Amino acid sequence: HNIYIDSTNLVLQIYSYIYAFLVDIVECEKICFLYHEARNYKNPKEHKYHEGVITTVQLECFRGRDIKKKELIVYLIGFEGMLTMAIDREKEPEKKIIINGFPSYLLSYKDVSILNNSHLFSNNYTVDYCTATNPFQTYNKLDSIYKKYGKEYKITVAPCGSTPSSIGAVMFAATIEDVSIIISRPEKYNYEKRIYEN
Repeated sequence: HNIYIDSTNLVLQIYSYIYAFLVDIVECEKICFLYHEARNYKNPKEHKYHEGVITTVQLECFRGRDIKKKELIVYLIGFEGMLTMAIDREKEPEKKIIINGFPSYLLSYKDVSILNNSHLFSNNYTVDYCTATNPFQTYNKLDSIYKKYGKEYKITVAPCGSTPSSIGAVMFAATIEDVSIIISRPEKYNYEKRIYEN
């Protein structure tokens, strides 16, 4: 039998735990994610969806192994630059790979994620691209990064972008026990200021 997870209105912490549980415990032929794209987007340059102090959280089900290596963080960036800033300040990784979702949902927004995350572009960083709408491309991109850097670095993924790219990160971390996932969590969400409308 197949199991479907509708991630449209679930936060990453919830659907990642559901997926990890199903992968470890439940026998099924296929686990499928469902996602409904937003009907409309407002201007992401003025995006202030998160409020209050932003803390970082290591997802318990994707902690990775405690390896004594230098740390590489793969940032899957989105419109909310404060999320990546909180992680970068706390972790101070030796190397960063910044993945921008391209093509973006709307071509007019293609550079907004780069502009809103400009604080990441210092020290040892690389910028790469991967479509924001296909979790399997994100999975493959993370797989290629792991194959290239996994022997030298402990790899942590920070999914701060689109839901499909975050799903790809969750699927990848579920297959590689060395890889961990870290997220940012604000004190409060201001739903009136979110940039999308369902």
